[in-house]
Amino acid sequence: MAGAQNSTAWRLDSPSTVFVERDEGGDLVVSYDNRSNHDLLCYAYIGTPRTVEVLYDVHVEAGFSGDLDIFPPATDVGTIGEELGVRGVVGVFALENGASGPVTFVNPEEGQDGDVVLVPTPLQQLSDKAFSPEIVTVCAFSEDGDEGLTYAELETSSTGGGGSGGGGDHLIARSSNARER
Repeated sequence: MAGAQNSTAWRLDSPSTVFVERDEGGDLVVSYDNRSNHDLLCYAYIGTPRTVEVLYDVHVEAGFSGDLDIFPPATDVGTIGEELGVRGVVGVFALENGASGPVTFVNPEEGQDGDVVLVPTPLQQLSDKAFSPEIVTVCAFSEDGDEGLTYAELETSSTGGGGSGGGGDHLIARSSNARER
C-alpha cells in the first residue's frame, strides 16, 4: 500500500498484547502489556467480537490515517456501522515502555503552551452487558515530537479474524505527538 512521504511502517506483529474484561460489577477493565520498546499513546474501541474483528480488518486493509483515530476515515465498515456506536465505546490511554496491567484512560486536551496534555478521565461503560467485550487498539510513538510518528502498532484481543501477530506492513502518515501532564 502506498503511503505519504515520511511515512512509518505500521507494525501488525508487535510483542505487545491487549485484553479487556468485566470486573465483578460489570465495568470494563482494559489491560495492556507494552513490549514495543516505546512509550505509547493508544486509541481503543471496545465492543462486540464481531465489530472488533471487522474494525481490525478495516484498519489492516485501509492502512492508517495518521490521526491516531480508532475509526479509519472514508472506509466502509459495512453492516457494523450502526453497531459501532450502540454496542461499543472509545477511549484513549498512554503507556510507558514496559508497562503492564490495567490502563488509565485519558482525554487529550490542549495545554496552556499549545501542547497536548493527557487528562485522566473515566472510560464510558457499555450499557449492554450481555456479551463478552473485545478490544482493538491503534498505538503510536513519536521520537521526533511534532515531526511525526516513528512507530505504530495495531492490537486486538479478538481471537477471530485479525489479531496481534497478523504480520505485514502498512504505511501511516505522520502525526503530532502527545505527552502526559
